[in-house]
Amino acid sequence: MATDHAGFALKELVLAWVQELGHEAVDFGAPSDEPVDYPDLIAPAARAVAAGECDLGIVLGGSGTGEAIVANKIRGIRCVEPRRPGHRAPRPGAQRRERSSDGGKDRGAGGRANVRRGLRGGLV
Repeated sequence: MATDHAGFALKELVLAWVQELGHEAVDFGAPSDEPVDYPDLIAPAARAVAAGECDLGIVLGGSGTGEAIVANKIRGIRCVEPRRPGHRAPRPGAQRRERSSDGGKDRGAGGRANVRRGLRGGLV
């Protein structure tokens, strides 16, 4: 999992939830909500997924768009934002359908909108 500073709060929620489910999680993200350059954090996470060091990846940021773009620059990565056009929050189950239809292994999502809505389980 990787985040910039805007996705820090959501990262903490999702990491805890993933670990509660019994999965191992690798934290490539920002250590706080202090500003950082997100490509420096997102690219190593995407490379780890592409190299098979991690099975899946979740990248978070203010909107998730820039993070998905950075991840998609890594050969073998298909990172998508699980949301409907015109809606800020991902729709439940969207990431499962997208993974099964396009083989995507990374998910990008926006921390600003999702933390306010209390989203946890809809990303993984």
